[in-house]
Amino acid sequence: AEVLLAALADSSSDVRLDAVEALGQIRDRRAVQPLIEQYGRDPDPQVRYECLTSLGTIGDPAAADLLIRETSSDDPRARMWAIDALCIMKEARALPKALALLRDPNPSLRRRVLQSCGASLNSPEGWAQLIAAALNEEDFELSGRARQLLGSYARGRPAGDPLVERMRQAGREALGGPRKLRGAFLLGEVGDRQATDLLVTALRDPDALIRQHAAYLLARTGDPAAVPALVRALDDEAAVVRATAHSSLQWFAQDGDPRAQDALERYRGDQFRSRLPR
Repeated sequence: AEVLLAALADSSSDVRLDAVEALGQIRDRRAVQPLIEQYGRDPDPQVRYECLTSLGTIGDPAAADLLIRETSSDDPRARMWAIDALCIMKEARALPKALALLRDPNPSLRRRVLQSCGASLNSPEGWAQLIAAALNEEDFELSGRARQLLGSYARGRPAGDPLVERMRQAGREALGGPRKLRGAFLLGEVGDRQATDLLVTALRDPDALIRQHAAYLLARTGDPAAVPALVRALDDEAAVVRATAHSSLQWFAQDGDPRAQDALERYRGDQFRSRLPR
């Protein structure tokens, strides 16, 4: 660690960057204060951002105040790597900062929150914000990530569970408005068959990503009415949609649906190495 700490004063920004990264990798707590100081004085922004990342990897609470402060920085990249570090180190104060940054105007920052802060967001406050993002986030990829986080929290919970019911209620309310497809996707995550018709319609959407999500969520509903549409999706122009439909049909075949079984026996197209989870 001594050699790496000495390298923080090197004239080359590349050397300093490598030193900061290595100090995070070895997780030596003696590096915490030097990294805090380096963040405050280094002229190279990449070195400074890496200081935040390494502080999060080391996970010492002594860095938390700096990281909390930097989530309000004028620099969006500083905000991004500060919240990333706080969530990685499981800092108790990360939740309100993550919730605030889910409304940040920078989509890359919102994406990082969804990628890094899943554990922190698994709370009633987090559920509410993620449901709002799943229904209203303009970026479909980000709305899907929010929805998938909710689905991961809800998986295995019984009917009547508070999270499952909040997702179900929000999804059903959205079915009557301009976000009806988003509502159907949210319902699909909890296996609600009220989503089936809209998900089947979404298999014809011009966007292959939407078609893929619909094909996957139809398996989650377990609704046999979805099988003919999934069989047709085996001929979709996008390989990822064909493979997803194949995966979903495997679940229906396992449930004993002869239409799914017959389609799988005849299918010779794209498929994943393993079945997607239901």
